Amino acid sequence: MKKEKLWIILFLFFSSIMCVAIFLVSGNTYSVAVESQNGVWDLREMDFDAYNVSLTGEVEYIPYALLSPEEFAESDNIIVGKIPNVPYLTSRVRLIVPENQHFNMAGYADDFGSNIFVNGVLLTSVGRPADNAEDNIPSERFIRFTAFSKDGEIEIIQQTSNFVFRSNTSHKNWIIGNQESVWRWVLTYTYVFIFNAGFFIALFFVHLLLFIILPRNKANLWFSLLCLALFIRTGIIFIRPMVVMLRLPWAFSLRTEYITMLCGLVLMTLACNIIFPGVLNKKFAHALYAISGAFLLVFIFASTYFASQTILHYHLLSCAWAAYVVIRIFISKPDFKQRIIFTGFIVVFIALVLDFLFYYMEPVLHSSVTEIAILILLMFQLTAMLLGTIEDAATLREAEHKLALENASLDRLNRLKTNMIATISH
Repeated sequence: MKKEKLWIILFLFFSSIMCVAIFLVSGNTYSVAVESQNGVWDLREMDFDAYNVSLTGEVEYIPYALLSPEEFAESDNIIVGKIPNVPYLTSRVRLIVPENQHFNMAGYADDFGSNIFVNGVLLTSVGRPADNAEDNIPSERFIRFTAFSKDGEIEIIQQTSNFVFRSNTSHKNWIIGNQESVWRWVLTYTYVFIFNAGFFIALFFVHLLLFIILPRNKANLWFSLLCLALFIRTGIIFIRPMVVMLRLPWAFSLRTEYITMLCGLVLMTLACNIIFPGVLNKKFAHALYAISGAFLLVFIFASTYFASQTILHYHLLSCAWAAYVVIRIFISKPDFKQRIIFTGFIVVFIALVLDFLFYYMEPVLHSSVTEIAILILLMFQLTAMLLGTIEDAATLREAEHKLALENASLDRLNRLKTNMIATISH
């Protein structure tokens, strides 16, 4: 059995390494971050043949105004700083680059209603920005374009309005480089999440098949539904080109993100009750289900603005849930198979805390990690199930061997009895 445990530990180690590698690749190692100086980015020393450039730092903007490039340039109300949470504004991104060259740029316009101008010319409209909620049309779109650096400068003006979400984005979510490197960034970003979605749908079918074979183990049913929810979430939320191709409304994507997050927490609780029987307090579980039901009603029927504010409280609930589960399992002194799954829950708890910091406070990592953490949990759970199957097979072999010895002993006794009877009869 020690040999099997060694293989299990090695499998878990390499599975974790694979998941971490997926996360690192999704962070786009082809980009170098450059910070603005007084709202202007000087990129003249950048080697665009070697890497892409991403933008950080402060932005020029004018709040409560939707201005044309000419009106913005003539205004005396320009502010340099972090984009504030105001209903509508106009921002300007100025790039100082080598003169008379073409630069490829790409990014997601998700400011919930935008007109984007490049060097004074309207490039595209994403939804419809407005100074009131009735006329505002929220939307998002992946944009890739080529800009010419006449006189060594590229200027991007964005008129944006947001009446549907709790905060504005940064207005500087652009990747700049040559055509090949920017396209490689696009493919890397997309294919990583396609790979994740493929993993989740494969694990969905694996767990569903295991449930069909062993219907008494409902944990497989809950894990299969968890994988399905994560597949939907990854496909709709993170593989944004697919959202654009399907022409899904922005509000539908947001509500799907929140509902699948809620379903994931409930399904992991149901699975935990089966894997660790008696560990979770029944009142705690029932309270969680009731609270989740209330959040579900909010996510479905409330305005997207109110839902985006409420999700903060659900993230806090998720962190508290994970901490409670980890503490309760630790106190229960789990066996070796349960410790494997317990390790996965610890990873999920750490990921939930990191994601809370990423979305609401000072980010520690470059993107969300909960999906990767749940993928690790699922791999650990399958490993524990495999170990249980190995142990059951070993127990069965031992029982069969014991039964064979008993049958052989009975055969010897029967032969002795037969010989004895034959001897007496003679």
